Amino acid sequence: MSKDRIFIGIGSTVLALRVADGQEIWRQRLATFRGNDVTGVALLGDRLYANCSGELYCMDPGTGHIHWKNALKGLGMGYIALEVTEALVDLGLAVDLVKPRAGLLPWLHRELAKPVRELLEQRGVGLYDGYRVDRISADGDRLTVHAGDLALSADLVIAAIGVTPCAQLAEAAGLELSVGGSIATDRTLRTSDPEIFAAGDCADSYHLVTGAKTWIPLALRANRAGWAVADNVCGGRVELPGVAGTAVFKVFDMQVARTGLSLAEARAAGFDPVEVQ
Repeated sequence: MSKDRIFIGIGSTVLALRVADGQEIWRQRLATFRGNDVTGVALLGDRLYANCSGELYCMDPGTGHIHWKNALKGLGMGYIALEVTEALVDLGLAVDLVKPRAGLLPWLHRELAKPVRELLEQRGVGLYDGYRVDRISADGDRLTVHAGDLALSADLVIAAIGVTPCAQLAEAAGLELSVGGSIATDRTLRTSDPEIFAAGDCADSYHLVTGAKTWIPLALRANRAGWAVADNVCGGRVELPGVAGTAVFKVFDMQVARTGLSLAEARAAGFDPVEVQ
């Protein structure tokens, strides 16, 4: 809403109405109405943005003229990328996902990952796994993701490409590092220097199944480690037994979860696992 007008989306059409008396100033149809289109609008500075039928539109709030329209692209297909994808698709935006490694959710058995992939495709999400992004170029308000012979045009690129431990300070201080470059800690979260503790996604932990050191950057473990450090610094003695690698996330109407070891992880750890389908 501006000082003298309000913008609303009805079906696949955006209207500008005069605040004083509700009279129509202009209307702009964005797409052919399909019976279930929902158009959202937002005024940012001197541009009006609207989403409809999987496209993002940039408009002139004074006249309704469409400056450009395009879809959204995302890099990565992990927990965060899929949750963001759901939110964007629910807003009516078109989303493509790109990642270098082939396969959706590689830690999930292929037969379990299959319905997740099918659900994403049913919702119109473009899946481009096995494409390593070379560069992202800009041309005016447009962006292009270049990945080999693949070129995807977008208005917005969201990078959800995972994390690495932020352990540079610990390394510079001479502390011992562990799995994946994380900070090595004991079960009380004490580092190789007994006067220094480490907690959160920068620190390692013990796997409950294997007993070996592991690095699994998830919120619940990070929070528990922070509480334990606080207790230990204040004179208590709290030990964390470890993690089972449990992760749960939602993709549209589907709940996806894992815990423990995958078949490949179990074999790598020296177990003789049996697979049942």
